Amino acid sequence: MALTDDQIRSGATLLAEARRSGTLLDGLGDNEPTTVAEAEAMADLNAEILGWEVVGWKLGCTSLEAQQILSSPGPFAGRMYAPTAFVDGHLPANALQRPIAECEFGFVTGADVAPSDRSWNRADLLATIESIVPTIEFVDSRFQDFAGAGYLNHTADHGANGGFICGSAVRVADVGDLATTAVSVVKNGTEVKEGTGAAVMDSPWHALGWLYEHLGQRGINLPAGSVISSGTCTGVIPVDVGDTVTASFAEIGDVTVARS
Repeated sequence: MALTDDQIRSGATLLAEARRSGTLLDGLGDNEPTTVAEAEAMADLNAEILGWEVVGWKLGCTSLEAQQILSSPGPFAGRMYAPTAFVDGHLPANALQRPIAECEFGFVTGADVAPSDRSWNRADLLATIESIVPTIEFVDSRFQDFAGAGYLNHTADHGANGGFICGSAVRVADVGDLATTAVSVVKNGTEVKEGTGAAVMDSPWHALGWLYEHLGQRGINLPAGSVISSGTCTGVIPVDVGDTVTASFAEIGDVTVARS
């Protein structure tokens, strides 16, 4: 049975309050979304209730592995917020509950991307991007049981985004084929993961195009200066207190997070 407007608001309120307080939820009870449309409506209202500045978007479930974990039929997207942009590379010990690092290609828009029903080719995408940044996105779900919550609850929770850190930006012209760009991850001095951009929907550019079309269908404007985090190309890395994680993106550069 479809959710009522009151149920969507109740679910959105629970998620916003859990994000503010750091509370972990067992679920949303009778307010759990049953369709993508309900989940996205809940996410939109969640953002309105939260009232935080939106500085970008993340993509989730851009790999088959992630889709299988959450039983998701495809990618989803979520907002990223200014209060959880950890710009100095320091992740305070109490800032997030159970942060999991995902090493991703970040795109910074150089122009507004207005909502439309158009399709996007590579040349059109390039024209909207000012720079590329190495990015670590933190998954930090509001749900106690991450996998058990499912993709609809995570869609309502902005893709389980907890925060992000970006390295130094580079010009698109100075970067090669992102699909073949190698990425390695060192945790506490030991290499723990590696991958390439091909792990992200065959190319991070494909992920960006998917997001533009997705936001266009939802009538959402993407302002200039927004950060788009592509989806992980190296899997997931838990970040405990005392850990330092560095992701190296070939010619793009490094990004480091230290949790203390």
